Amino acid sequence: MTHLVKTHIKGLDEALGGGFPRPGIVLVVGHPGTGKTILSIQYLAGRALRYGERGLYILTSQPLKTLNLELSGLNIGFNDAVSKGLLDILEFLPVIESTTAKTLIDEIISRIEQGRYVNIVVDSVTALVSLFSPREVRTLLSYILKCIVAHDMTCILIGELPLIGKAYLPAIEEFIADMLIKVEFVETANKLMIRLIPIKSRGSLITRKYYEATITKDGFELVGEITLHTPKPK
Repeated sequence: MTHLVKTHIKGLDEALGGGFPRPGIVLVVGHPGTGKTILSIQYLAGRALRYGERGLYILTSQPLKTLNLELSGLNIGFNDAVSKGLLDILEFLPVIESTTAKTLIDEIISRIEQGRYVNIVVDSVTALVSLFSPREVRTLLSYILKCIVAHDMTCILIGELPLIGKAYLPAIEEFIADMLIKVEFVETANKLMIRLIPIKSRGSLITRKYYEATITKDGFELVGEITLHTPKPK
């Protein structure tokens, strides 16, 4: 039976009706720079340090050195969780050779099947599935879902929505996700604002409201609801 676990990210649990599903898959899609990676690592590290839940971070979109630079100066417990052996990092950069891609998939499946982890993040699934056909993608993600249910895990899949260029299609992962969250940049009068929208959830009553988000030294957080003013009919 699916239940909800708290993310302990300011404002997010309330917006999601209680937290992330377990077992379940959470798909977080959005523009680059909107805090998707920070949100996911904040969740992994937070659950690890608070409850001793082991986490696996599968990095496919950037080198680990770049990730460390991105997280430097943030108080989200990443280094602490890694040093205590509560958070493992599996680093894979996008590859072309089919044999290398198969090795990557076999390693991910092997780690998940061991059942040692409670929380898993794939960052990003867009980079991962760019190596495979839609049929292979569906098979792979369905298999991951089967393992997650069997071992009572929560898995976050991060999807990229480009600001410039064509988005990844088809979005197969949307159909197996138990929860879908979109994070995007929107223009305001004097700045680009980060906007979060909980779109779908099979296990909770999400608000489906717009929220302003920000990134501080303490990580990702929701500032508050955004009210959209509908023009009055003339």
